[in-house]
Amino acid sequence: MIDRLDNTFKYESVLLSEGGSPDPAFSMNILKSSGFSHSWFPRQKTPSTAWEARIDHLMDAELKTLDFAERKKDYDEVQQILAEQQPEIYTVVPLYYAATRTDIGNIRVTAMDYYHATWNAEELYFKK
Repeated sequence: MIDRLDNTFKYESVLLSEGGSPDPAFSMNILKSSGFSHSWFPRQKTPSTAWEARIDHLMDAELKTLDFAERKKDYDEVQQILAEQQPEIYTVVPLYYAATRTDIGNIRVTAMDYYHATWNAEELYFKK
């Protein structure tokens, strides 16, 4: 199976767990056409389609700015392209539980990262 996924690419579809992160930069290896984990049209030197080239451009752009609104705009367009082209079909997000003390503020739990309740640790505070 690994040989087919990583070397021969002899598959019509595959069901994989790709993990997740609230930051799109962690998906570069999957979304960019040159990424090692890019599973449709794998191991490209250049994008196979115009929409892949657009994703490459948007992912590079969102990585080069610290402006949240600009990054969000770029990644929203990436998600729109993926929804239209459907090179991958996202099926599930695992069910996670997280617990915290009642005197900790700014808890924003996410199912998209293994740091479920502490991914924004620099923003957490004691309510006292």
